[in-house]
Amino acid sequence: MLKDKLWLDELSKGSEISFGHIYDRYWRELFISAHKVLQDKSLAEDIVQDTFVNLWKNREKATDIQSLRSYLKTAIRNGCIQHIERHFPR
Repeated sequence: MLKDKLWLDELSKGSEISFGHIYDRYWRELFISAHKVLQDKSLAEDIVQDTFVNLWKNREKATDIQSLRSYLKTAIRNGCIQHIERHFPR
């Protein structure tokens, strides 16, 4: 989406306002995805928080992201998988 691309461009420059827009737009959707997998509210919140922290830490590379929604959903999926693998090894 056009807004996502603009927010990513501004995020890469350190815009906290753009980060806030991204957070507000995607937090709930990401939480629901994580909660469906983990069935734990607190864990889902932690995974989402970690995803946004990592987005902020790597904000200089934000312009490399082609689809913000896909990027964030993939990060949530990977976070859930990593949690499951750490706590339920084969």
